Amino acid sequence: MSLIENIKWHDLPIKNISLIEDRIRLEVLQFNDESQEYDGYVLELFEFESVDLSINGQLASRTLDEMDVSHFDYTLDDDLLSGCIQILPGNGYWEIKIQNSKWSLCEST
Repeated sequence: MSLIENIKWHDLPIKNISLIEDRIRLEVLQFNDESQEYDGYVLELFEFESVDLSINGQLASRTLDEMDVSHFDYTLDDDLLSGCIQILPGNGYWEIKIQNSKWSLCEST
């Protein structure tokens, strides 16, 4: 099983999210039952065919640490990722829909 399949893409706290030129970077935290600590992972999406951003609701600096990935449905085809990341930013709802993207996923340090 690959690393992306090992992550439970539901109710994951977001440590960092960045939209930079041709790249989306999402750093999430997943609770590790064995160590009783959070493990960090960085998902980067780049060189995508298309991306659709839907950002609704107000964002206040005091609620930035409350953001989480509520769900991530994806498919992999020839090592390209397509899918929809649903994010709850504290007050509102975001969606990032991506089509045919190169991607990388690693543990954060």
